[in-house]
Amino acid sequence: MEKHTPIVNDDLIAKFLAREATETESEAVNDWLLDSDENEKYFFEVQKVWEKAGKQAANKSKTFRKVDTDAAWQKLRGKEAKVVQMKPKRTAVPFMRIAAAIAFLLVVGFAWYFLSDKEAQQLAFATTEKADSLLLADGSQVFVNRQSKITYPETFSGKKRVVKLEGEAFFQVKSNKEKPFVVETQSVEIQVVGTAFNVKVAPNKSRTEVIVQEGKVLVRSAKDSIYLTAGEQAAIEGDKITKQENIADKNFLAYKTRLLVFEKTTLNEAIAKINALYMSEIKLKNPALGNCPITVTFDNESIGSIIEIIANTLGLTIVKENDELLLDGKGCE
Repeated sequence: MEKHTPIVNDDLIAKFLAREATETESEAVNDWLLDSDENEKYFFEVQKVWEKAGKQAANKSKTFRKVDTDAAWQKLRGKEAKVVQMKPKRTAVPFMRIAAAIAFLLVVGFAWYFLSDKEAQQLAFATTEKADSLLLADGSQVFVNRQSKITYPETFSGKKRVVKLEGEAFFQVKSNKEKPFVVETQSVEIQVVGTAFNVKVAPNKSRTEVIVQEGKVLVRSAKDSIYLTAGEQAAIEGDKITKQENIADKNFLAYKTRLLVFEKTTLNEAIAKINALYMSEIKLKNPALGNCPITVTFDNESIGSIIEIIANTLGLTIVKENDELLLDGKGCE
C-alpha cells in the first residue's frame, strides 16, 4: 500500500515544534524543509515565534487539535455505516501456488544478495591514541577524535548518505539537497544537507552532545526532535533533548585545531581540558590553586611549554616528584 505523505502546513509545523508529530509527520516536515530555502526561512521564523511563546503556544495548539478531532468524530458518528459483502476467494490451482512459491524464493534470494552486498561495502575507520581525518566518497570530510570509530559505505546509494559514529567526530558535510547526510549513534540521529557540526557520544553512551558550527541540523531521538542552527548545541540523554542557544565549551574543537583559549577560566577547568587533549597528567600540589583564574591561549604548543606558561602566568613553581610534574604556589580564594 502506498505510504501517505502528510501535508505540511502551520498545524503540522506547530505539532512538530510541540514534539507531538509522528515519525512519518516529522519526516514530511524535514523533506519539506529540504525542498527550498524559502521553506527553511519560514520554518525558522515560526520556530523563533514558537520558542518565545513557550507553553502558551503549545497549549493553544493542543486546544485547536482537540476541537478539530471532536468535530471530525461527531461528523463521523452522523454517517450511516456501509456494509460491503465480500465475494469468497477462488482457491488457487496448484500451478499458481507453485509459481507464487518460486516468485517468493526469488524475491528473498535477491533481497539477501543485495543486502549482503550492501553490508560488504561498509567500511570502518577507527582511531586509537591519535585523532585522524577521513574523506568520504561524496567529498564530505570527517575529523575523528581518538578512541572513536566511523562506519560508512564505500559509495553512497539510496536517498540518504548514512554513517554511524561511536565516540566523537567533527563533520564538514558536502551540500547535496537531493541526498541528506545522516549521522547515526546508538540513540540519536543527526540529519543535515551541508553544514559543519560536532558530535560527541559519552563513553558509557548515556549522553550525546551535538554542536553546530555552520548551517542547520535536525537532531532526533526515539521520542524527541529539534532543529539547531549555527552557534547552538543540544545534549541528548535517553530520549530527552535539551537545547542550548550558546555553545558552553568554546574549546570543543581543540582536538582538531590544537587551539585552546581560556578567558578567566579556573585552573582546575583549564588543566582538565589540557590533560584530556594531551593525555597528560598535570597536577596541583596545592589544591587551592584550582580556583585561580587564568586567561591564556595555547596554539599547538607542546605540553612542556604549556606547563611553563601556566607557571609564569600565575607565578607558580614546577615541582617534579617521581615521574610527575606538579604546579605549586599560593592558592586563590
